Amino acid sequence: MTNRGKENVFLVGLTVLHLIAVLFVLGRMPFIDFYHFQTHDAVAIGVWTAYAAALYIVMVIWEKGISISPKIVMKAIGLGIFMSLGKGCVGTIADRIGVLVTNEARYIVIESQIETLLFGFVLFGILHMKVLKKKLSFKFKPIKRPVLLILLVTFIYVLQVAGSLRVYAEALAQFSFTEVQIYRLDIYIASKILNYNTWSYAVLYVLFWKLWQNLTEE
Repeated sequence: MTNRGKENVFLVGLTVLHLIAVLFVLGRMPFIDFYHFQTHDAVAIGVWTAYAAALYIVMVIWEKGISISPKIVMKAIGLGIFMSLGKGCVGTIADRIGVLVTNEARYIVIESQIETLLFGFVLFGILHMKVLKKKLSFKFKPIKRPVLLILLVTFIYVLQVAGSLRVYAEALAQFSFTEVQIYRLDIYIASKILNYNTWSYAVLYVLFWKLWQNLTEE
C-alpha cells in the first residue's frame, strides 16, 4: 500500500473514531458554545483538538516522511486547539443567530451541522496548503468525482431534513397540540435531524479530504 493509501486508511479510521466520540461522549452534539460554556463544551474542545492533532500527525508522517517527535506533537496539539477555539467562536455566533429561530429542529441544522462542515473543510484546507505547503490546482477532472459525491450526500441529507420538517409542519397543521406537546414534538424532530447530521458530516469529511487531495499539488 502506498503512503497515500495508508494516509487515507488512517483518515477514515480517525473519522470513525471521532464519530463514535461524538455519538457517545458528546451525545451527537459536536458544537462548542462559549456563550453558555459548560462541561460539554470543554469535552468537545478536547474531542475536536484530538481529531485535528491526529490528522496533523498522520499527514506529517505519511506525506512528509517525518518521524513523530515531541515537537511534532506540540505543533499538532497547537493546531488542534487553534481550530477548536475557532470552531467555538463560529458555534457561538451560530448559537446567537439560532436564538432567533423558534423551531428547535431548524436551530439544530444551523448550529450543529453548518459550522461542523465548515470546520472540516477549513481544517483539511489548512492541512494541505499550510502544513504540506501544496498549491491549488485548478483542474476539474481530478475533483469531479469527490465533488459529485459531495453533492449527492448533501442532496440526500437535505431530503432527509426536509422530510422531517415537513412531518413536523403537517402534524402542527392537522392536530391541536398544547405548548408542551409542541415542544416535545420539536425535540423529537430535532433528535432525528441530529442523527442525519452525525452520519452525513462523517461521510462528507472523508469526501472533503479527498477533494483537497485532488485540489492541491506539490
